[in-house]
Amino acid sequence: MTKLKILSFLWILSFLGCDKPISDIPTIRFVNNSRSVMVQNGQDSTFVKFEFEDGDGDIGSDLQDNIFVKDARNGQIIAQRRLPNYTNNPIYKKGEITLVIYAPCCIYPNGTACTPNTTVLQNKTKFILQIQDNAGNYSNEISTPEITLDCL
Repeated sequence: MTKLKILSFLWILSFLGCDKPISDIPTIRFVNNSRSVMVQNGQDSTFVKFEFEDGDGDIGSDLQDNIFVKDARNGQIIAQRRLPNYTNNPIYKKGEITLVIYAPCCIYPNGTACTPNTTVLQNKTKFILQIQDNAGNYSNEISTPEITLDCL
């Protein structure tokens, strides 16, 4: 009977020591970005680094975009990228991605954009990122710290 109790105890401990399973819905976490001030209209760029997890590893595609970047000022998608096909490769259930994001245009009160403006010297925005796995699941959204766009 004592052996049975010891074996039962060890069996329970083996489950407690296991890592928590990773969800099949991807999650992302902001790590850093390289610039906080950029010149508008694609004349400048920043590197944004983030981590991802996806329990079933169905991240990436050779055919469709699966990384989306929005401008926080208006919610418009300003960039779409394709993460290489890592489908069902357990090595790629977790990873880190560094993405180049080019500076969007400044937006002015009169509705114009993309040209130098001497009355509006700067805009402030954030980049919002999200990924999608091959099953169609969208990750949480993450945001960069505030980015200053030089409008001159």
